[in-house]
Amino acid sequence: MILEFKHTVNSYEAIGLRILNSGPYFGTANSEWNQDYTKEEIFIIVDDWAARGKQSFNVKGTSYNYLKYLIERAHSYGLTVTSQLEYGVDSKEAIELGIDRVEHFIGGEMLPGDSHYYVEIANLDVENDSESINNSMDIFIEHGVYLNTIMGTYGA
Repeated sequence: MILEFKHTVNSYEAIGLRILNSGPYFGTANSEWNQDYTKEEIFIIVDDWAARGKQSFNVKGTSYNYLKYLIERAHSYGLTVTSQLEYGVDSKEAIELGIDRVEHFIGGEMLPGDSHYYVEIANLDVENDSESINNSMDIFIEHGVYLNTIMGTYGA
C-alpha cells in the first residue's frame, strides 16, 4: 500500500509527502536474517528490493563484509544505505565502505569502551573528550555522511 501511494504521489496523481521507504532491516534486527548469506545472496536480496522500489537500506546488526556487499550493490542502483551501527562495525569503517547515513550513534573513537552503547553514551565526557568527538565529526563531514542523532536516544 505504501509503495502504491508513493507512486501515486510521485506521478502527481495525488498530493502527499515524499516517501523515502527503506523496507525491513538488513541484519540481525530482522528475524528472518540468515547469518550464513553469501555475497551472491546479498546481491539477490538487494536486487529484489530495488525492483520493488526500495530507495534505501537500513542496517542493524550486521558484519563488516555484509555491510560492504550491501553498500556495493545498493550504490550500483543509486540507492542509499543507513545503519544503526552499534558494535560490530564502527562509524569510521562504515564511512570508509561508503555508507550514506548513520543513525543514533557515532561510534569509533567517540565510544571506545566495551560496554553497551547506551552505557558508553551515558559515560561520555563531552568536555574532556572533545578532541575525539571533533575527530569523529570531521570524518563524517569529510565524507559527506549524514548523522541522525535522535536526541532522545542520548537522553535515554
